[in-house]
Amino acid sequence: MAAATDNSRASPKTRTRRRGAATLDARLDLALAHTFPASDPVAVGHPTGTEPPSRPVDRWPPIIDG
Repeated sequence: MAAATDNSRASPKTRTRRRGAATLDARLDLALAHTFPASDPVAVGHPTGTEPPSRPVDRWPPIIDG
């Protein structure tokens, strides 16, 4: 008798669903690892406010000769 996790007999739809569940589990595990302290909600999305600015803060605007 085949094991319940045997993908060789599963339909393509079932295999896709299992891969999706595994991907979601991996994303949740990573989000849980990035959650500190434990009282904070799980951070599933991208962090905000910690990315470096797209342009250096001390950069002067370009000089345009007219």
